[in-house]
Amino acid sequence: MRASPADAPKKEVLSTFKEYVAIYTKSDPKLRVILLQPKVKQLGDRAFLVGTPVEYVADPRGLTPHKALVRWIALAEVLEMYEFDDVKGYQLLP
Repeated sequence: MRASPADAPKKEVLSTFKEYVAIYTKSDPKLRVILLQPKVKQLGDRAFLVGTPVEYVADPRGLTPHKALVRWIALAEVLEMYEFDDVKGYQLLP
């Protein structure tokens, strides 16, 4: 029995982002979610932006990742995204 194209394993979408990505979603466009080193991952027929959530603290800590967590955000839910490399980039976000 030959395998059909539907049986072929799905390739993970390669994505190259800057160190941080700020995301605004359709369900809560005023809430900014920041992910550290996000990647696009496929789960079934849906694509997600997956990364470590980050909190900004206006003291010497700056951008602090919550390393015990991994956040998945459906790409279909993304309204707007901004990429940046550091605290200076974060401070330029709208």
